[in-house]
Amino acid sequence: MRYLLVLLLIAGLTACHPTKKEKATDGQATCLSSSDVSQLAERSRRFAFRLFHSLAPADTAAGNFFVSPFSAAVSAGMLANGAGGETRREILDAICMTDVPLERVNAYFSLLMDSLPCSGQEMTLAAANSLWTAERFSLLHPFREACQNYYRAETRSMDFTSPEAVETINRWCSEHTSGRIPQAVERLSEDDRLLLLNTLYFKGRWLEVFSKQDTREEEFHSIDGSTGRVDMMRQTEWFNLTRNEYFDIIRLPYTDLDFRMTILLPSEKKSWAECVNALTCENWSEWERGDTVRKEVDLWLPAFRLEDSQTLNACLRHLGMSRAFSPSEADLSGVSDDGSLYVSQICQSTFLEVNERGAEAAAGTLTEVVLLSDIERREPPYPFHCDRPFILFIEEVKSGAILFIGKVTRLG
Repeated sequence: MRYLLVLLLIAGLTACHPTKKEKATDGQATCLSSSDVSQLAERSRRFAFRLFHSLAPADTAAGNFFVSPFSAAVSAGMLANGAGGETRREILDAICMTDVPLERVNAYFSLLMDSLPCSGQEMTLAAANSLWTAERFSLLHPFREACQNYYRAETRSMDFTSPEAVETINRWCSEHTSGRIPQAVERLSEDDRLLLLNTLYFKGRWLEVFSKQDTREEEFHSIDGSTGRVDMMRQTEWFNLTRNEYFDIIRLPYTDLDFRMTILLPSEKKSWAECVNALTCENWSEWERGDTVRKEVDLWLPAFRLEDSQTLNACLRHLGMSRAFSPSEADLSGVSDDGSLYVSQICQSTFLEVNERGAEAAAGTLTEVVLLSDIERREPPYPFHCDRPFILFIEEVKSGAILFIGKVTRLG
């Protein structure tokens, strides 16, 4: 095996695009043409690649990671409905929806929430959203309505100080990911006012399943030069294959042909960094339009399981979304009138298992909105750090007499 595998779960969206939004917050339907959908889908793919490169820069040899751009983007879309001014602009910029009216962004995500889910014996895809508010914290009607109508979000109010609050939220997350993401939130603080939670769950059966009898232990050559023993699945079958100077690309269909796993195996003639840097949205589009051949392939694929957790704050700041995280700059005035709010963190937990039957994947993205406390409202304390030479007096205040005076220039 060469290096690590880069895996993408690809949904075949173009076959199931409705072009009309049934509900809108202003009571008017928002229409998306086929051209609109294609353009917004391209922006969504661009965000996926930007997110990938932000989390996995090519010049590092960090370990495995697995992330859901869809879950992150849907969460950002909900949040944008409660943001104003530059905060909203930055959120939309970060997910590559620059200059797209929010109504169209909402309509696009609504289309995906309605058209992607499927459920069957061999294929399941489910997405869900929820808003969890602290007791006596009221959401503004337009924000609540946008999240409910466009994103199908459930809304629940609860006592965040109750021991049952964390358990209830995590149970909802677990139920909507078939138990694969059992914990979305670890604890709640007294300043928490709103949690936005998106879940995504996928399970699909290969169109061409692997035989367990053909699985055997083989070496996997990691990026750091070490080797490990893995259960290597094998099959010889006809697959769609694309080759370019950077990658061999194979597409493994599921029984529902609208979905596939695409695996990119880096060229042995290029470095890992060269290959990863070449993985751009523009190149990906070109490769998809390139020559794909139906070829008999001797396929080796490890059976493996990944569980990952990422705090996306730094990544999203890198992508331009900084104000939402700033207590002094965030404009989340569209969420509520109950005080000044900002985002304390956006976290995502993911799961992936690949075996002879197929693949199972899940994600949970939690956006935590907190109230700006009185302590945070105060001007930051002025730094007075006596870690360099200084002068000191000891004086009697009433008379003004200086009793002692000295300097300190060397300590330790």
